[in-house]
Amino acid sequence: MNELYRGMVVANIVKAMKSAETAQCYKHNGLKGRAREIFVSNLLEPYLYPTMGVSTGVVIDSFNRQSNQVDVIIYDKQIVPPILLTPSEGIIPFESVLARREVKSK
Repeated sequence: MNELYRGMVVANIVKAMKSAETAQCYKHNGLKGRAREIFVSNLLEPYLYPTMGVSTGVVIDSFNRQSNQVDVIIYDKQIVPPILLTPSEGIIPFESVLARREVKSK
């Protein structure tokens, strides 16, 4: 990995960690959790292919079964497009999901 790229990765991680530390000041647990989800999404997005996206929401399958709310979903828009309620929240078809992760405070 060249030094410029390595520096960019380290700078993004440091920025995300400082932002996550700021969330500790929030009193509301839901707000604190959502802030951390956004920090993780912002950390991942620069490294994804243009056809990929990061969202929070639910995963739905072809039988209309839905997951519980998932904190971070990485998906491929070209496989089956998501139904985005906002640019970062939506309903993601199971076939498009590449990864999913829960974000915890500890």
